[in-house]
Amino acid sequence: MFSNQRGMVEIKAGSGIFVTDVPPSIVSDSIERFYAFTGRSHEDLITLREILEPEIAALAAGNAGA
Repeated sequence: MFSNQRGMVEIKAGSGIFVTDVPPSIVSDSIERFYAFTGRSHEDLITLREILEPEIAALAAGNAGA
């Protein structure tokens, strides 16, 4: 079963799970807590950034003219 404790996703029966429009502070707080309380290393954080940042940059570039 999927948990939506922080309201970051919307579950639509028959359609799927979608990310909601959440403030960036909620996302950054969640990432910070994950690393602070799960014993992850700095290398793990770098790996996460390598995964997220190219997509974020692509989305920003695509929305630059909007």
